[in-house]
Amino acid sequence: MPDVTDEEKDKIQAKLKKKNENEINSEEDDDYSVGADESEFGVKYSDLKQNKKMIRLSYLWRQLWQKLRCTTLSLIALKNLKKRTINYGTTTNLMHDTKLVAKENDNFCSKRLVFDPDHKFLLLWNPIVIVALLFTAFATPYKIAFVKNDTNFDYASNTVIDCIFFLDLIFNFLLAYEDPLSR
Repeated sequence: MPDVTDEEKDKIQAKLKKKNENEINSEEDDDYSVGADESEFGVKYSDLKQNKKMIRLSYLWRQLWQKLRCTTLSLIALKNLKKRTINYGTTTNLMHDTKLVAKENDNFCSKRLVFDPDHKFLLLWNPIVIVALLFTAFATPYKIAFVKNDTNFDYASNTVIDCIFFLDLIFNFLLAYEDPLSR
């Protein structure tokens, strides 16, 4: 066997190193980004070496994961859009599902401090406001005409009535209404 000089050894090692780097880079540069079946790769899976099989499988799993993620995010976005359509309405009734609309409206009203006009609380609140209005309608003219000095009861009752009217004002700001143009 002929003697190989150090210089030749270095050249051979450099060539081997360069060849190994090219093989590694070519494995990383394989692009599996087109097609959806076996023909997209040009080589059948069964004809591949073990490391190429792993690269192809990891690529396919990545693609599957991305498609599942996009599908899931799309479904969530559509579900949120449906909820928003039910809660905030549209110019026309797209759903035609009155039970679902009623159920969503109950949830919407309780979560966002928007009261449904038919809410149980308002059915109890409105008679209280009517009594306060009647008291004010009769008591105020009587006090102005016949009472010279206000008592502590008069001051307390007027304060309570004012608080009721102030709360009624706030409740009316939070009350949902039906837009006749949207029907």
